[in-house]
Amino acid sequence: MRSAKTLGEARELVESASRSHRDRVVPLEALRFRGLGTVEIEGTPHPAGPTARKAFCAKLGVPLGYLERCPDRIQAENLNYWLDSEIGEGRPEFLLRMDGERIRAVFTPRYKPFDNVEVLDELHRLGYGDGVGVRFRIDDDFMSLALLNEERNFRVGRDEMTPGTSVVNSETGLSSLKVSTFFLRLVCTNGMVAGTVGTARLRHVSEKTGSRLKELLEGAPVSAGREIELLRKAREIPVEDFDEALERIASELKPTPAERKALKEAVPLEYGPSFFNVLNVYTRAARSPKLSVASSDRLQRFAGALLARAA
Repeated sequence: MRSAKTLGEARELVESASRSHRDRVVPLEALRFRGLGTVEIEGTPHPAGPTARKAFCAKLGVPLGYLERCPDRIQAENLNYWLDSEIGEGRPEFLLRMDGERIRAVFTPRYKPFDNVEVLDELHRLGYGDGVGVRFRIDDDFMSLALLNEERNFRVGRDEMTPGTSVVNSETGLSSLKVSTFFLRLVCTNGMVAGTVGTARLRHVSEKTGSRLKELLEGAPVSAGREIELLRKAREIPVEDFDEALERIASELKPTPAERKALKEAVPLEYGPSFFNVLNVYTRAARSPKLSVASSDRLQRFAGALLARAA
């Protein structure tokens, strides 16, 4: 995972990461599996990353958990059998997203790529300069970018907050392009993605994704006023049994093992008497460097969904 504090730094990271990216539309007849982790394209072996492995299994209808327990030979027999079945049913091609020789993701040709560098290009066209302050994180599967509006800082009790706009995107299919309201708690740089009015999202199936980004960015701040009041109200809502409240709420999220560990580590740092403290456990956990960017975004969005309960 890599991070940046300005839009210019974010652009450098995205451009550096994308230099080895390319797309290939490949006939299914040109593919052959040596196992779940290695795929031949026209006879040349290519490693398949974790997201690509999941996608191959989903598209061929083979349970990933089962295959992961099998030796390579059994993996290959299963995958190649169902690949041949797809060919027999007239499904001719896959769109493979590559990073050098590695397969990052697998789609049908209906997928319309809208890459992270295109998101940043569109922001530049909309007037966001390289010096704009951001909260930015990126890994191979997910980009999380928060545009900070430091001129509109506000206070919730003793906590100073910076509002902004969250833009997330995935080049490998983990997420559509989403634009939401964002809040940064300055004392500890916890972030929350809020959406009590709603998150605007665009699936990667249209050529008009970039042209619609402007209207999404203009629409996101509309909800901020209401959510600022909800943050203030959350401080006034008492929580009598903090541990029980956290456990009950966590059962709704169904956190992954890594997310549960991050939440456990965040509890003593944010333990307190109000619902505001409960929210901050989730936003603090989202900062864990051990989490993927997608998991961090998930925790921030869950905190934003919880915020709506302060209404």
